[in-house]
Formats: sequence, C-alpha cells, structure tokens
Amino acid sequence: MILRAFILALLAALLAGCSLLPANQEPAATAETEPAAKSTAAEPQKVGEFSPEALYLLTAGEIAGQRGEIGQALGFYLEAARQTHDAGVAERAARIG
Repeated sequence: MILRAFILALLAALLAGCSLLPANQEPAATAETEPAAKSTAAEPQKVGEFSPEALYLLTAGEIAGQRGEIGQALGFYLEAARQTHDAGVAERAARIG
C-alpha cells in the first residue's frame, strides 16, 4: 500500500514538472551553431532531429559502449558526428575516445 502511494505521488510530481516546460522554445544562436547551420543550408534540421541512419549509428554506438566494445562505439559515434555535424554528437564521440 505504501509503495502504491509512493508511485502515485511520483507520477503526479513528474506530470506536474512536465507541465512547466515551455512548448516552443528555440535555442539561442551562438557562434558555434551558425557555421553548422550554413553548411547544412540545403537540408535545414532542427536541433536534436536526426535522420534514421544517424539514429541507427547513435543507437548502435550506445549499445556497443554498454557491451564494452569501445572501439566499435567510437566508430559509430564518429560516423554519426560526420553525418549530422552536431556538436553534442561530436562531444559524445570525444568522451568515448
């Protein structure tokens, strides 16, 4: 009974927290993101939107890392960084290597 009450309270807190998030907040443009935006002018992408191939590479990289296959994980992340030109992906690849 106590566990059920705890779970309900946790779910209520999570839902209340999610309702406070802004709906359409765009990131501020910085000097780091402007060159990336210019290089991908043909296909504009929003921050955090990846192609299915890039998502495959990122997922495979995470799974390889969890299995202790660091070399393979790094390879997947480097290829994903090359394809997406995303600073977060490149940072993750640098942390793995």
